[in-house]
Amino acid sequence: MGKNVENTEYSIAVDLGASGSKMAAVRVHSGVVSLEDIYTFPNVPLNLGPGLYWDIFDLYRNILKGLSWFGSKYGKPKSIGIDSWGATYGFLDAQGRLAEPVFHYRDTRTAGVLEKLYGRLSKREIFTLTGCQCASSYTLVQLYASALQGDAILSSAKHLVLLPDLLAYFLGGALSAERTIAGTTAMLQPSQRDWCGELLSALGIPSGFLLPLTDTGTIKGRLSPSVAGETGLGAVPIVSAIGHDSAAAVAAIPGFGEDDLYVSIGTNISMGIYQDAPALDDAFYEGGFKNTGGDGGKIIVYRDFPAAWMLNRLYAEWIKTDASLTFNDLDVLASQTEQGEFFDVEDPLIQEAGGVMSETIASLVEKTGRPPPRSREAFAASVMKSVALCVRRYARKLIRLRGKDFDKIWLISGGIRYGNLTSAIAGALERPVYSGLPYATLLGNAVSQLYALEDLDRTLYGEKNAGNSFFAEIRPPSRPDWSGYGDCAIDNNILPLNRCSNGGLHGHQYN
Repeated sequence: MGKNVENTEYSIAVDLGASGSKMAAVRVHSGVVSLEDIYTFPNVPLNLGPGLYWDIFDLYRNILKGLSWFGSKYGKPKSIGIDSWGATYGFLDAQGRLAEPVFHYRDTRTAGVLEKLYGRLSKREIFTLTGCQCASSYTLVQLYASALQGDAILSSAKHLVLLPDLLAYFLGGALSAERTIAGTTAMLQPSQRDWCGELLSALGIPSGFLLPLTDTGTIKGRLSPSVAGETGLGAVPIVSAIGHDSAAAVAAIPGFGEDDLYVSIGTNISMGIYQDAPALDDAFYEGGFKNTGGDGGKIIVYRDFPAAWMLNRLYAEWIKTDASLTFNDLDVLASQTEQGEFFDVEDPLIQEAGGVMSETIASLVEKTGRPPPRSREAFAASVMKSVALCVRRYARKLIRLRGKDFDKIWLISGGIRYGNLTSAIAGALERPVYSGLPYATLLGNAVSQLYALEDLDRTLYGEKNAGNSFFAEIRPPSRPDWSGYGDCAIDNNILPLNRCSNGGLHGHQYN
């Protein structure tokens, strides 16, 4: 394909997702930002013996292919930046080489470790020290598992490098720890300004391999001569983009403010608010909220829980016997039934790497006293309705904690393609929501690069892109009647339903 010689100034955003990855060419003209071509590639974990790993080599190989593809079409970009899901890291030895395979955050080495961690430091103590409430997938828990198992890597490694910084380093960038991706480790102070040495010392985790934190927008270096030659791009600057995919997605919402709520729908849902300071009081702790770094030094106060992860797993089951099935069919299936019972999407069984998702969902529905789903339509509908109920639960908690409602609620990221899910969320919230930016993370990544290059500023981005047809208003459907479900279902996350005496969805009575 020949190069497009017109307006070749663009940046490349690389968004590594746990289920699949994307790259995009992004341009800005008079403050208006636009995504051009998108290049996609898979992310397939590897089961090797007893371990579950990310295929870091395949990710790197595909990034190189993507860079070459964009270069052949558009010429040399102005910059490159990488973001990814959180908590994943690699160790480097003293020679700068990868010291061991990169573990998947669902590897079984962390089984039971979270309980042991809380035996050393209480959950509340960790929240006070970090502003975070851990899941077993977090970097802190992975490192504590290594410490408990006496892994030699903790004493032999020279550097711990988080995934977007690791791949940027392989491309030619300097070693560093971008602040927002470091916030996913559960090892920073609540201010997100430095590592929490007190925490690491108390848990017996070395800190000497941790890299200094750097701000979003730092120029990390340029493509190495070998990469520049292989891709044909030359010595392109590598920018420390917003490294955490969720933080990048929020940064893409034009004019997002402290009175707004975002709901980023992907493998997991991340939903929350911007604040100038971390939320550390008992109410936020008891509500299960966490603090992490956002764009422009903001603190994101959020909750996260499984979403498309369950649909992905169902799809992987069904595709084995129906090769014609597509992801889009899951939305169609959900629309074809009035069935679909509720279950707790935060049950620990959902997060386990093994097992059959349909069996897991069926068992969780049975725990509520309701008959389990039998058809594909009912399974898809159950997931979407249960996710929507969880969104409602935490939106209501945030409203109570803030003492006021939200100005706007923004639904963003790839999961908005499930129209039944966005409609269910609008219904569960009983108000209009604004749905858009399926590629929010790519856009936020690129916008942070443009800020660094001084091709754009936050005020101009908000002003010029607010009316850029990014979002569509979704109004609540007339059914089901979410309000009739009552606070009992919300506060108890619908478990067990038979404790709720008020009328339920579809007219069921749970007595």
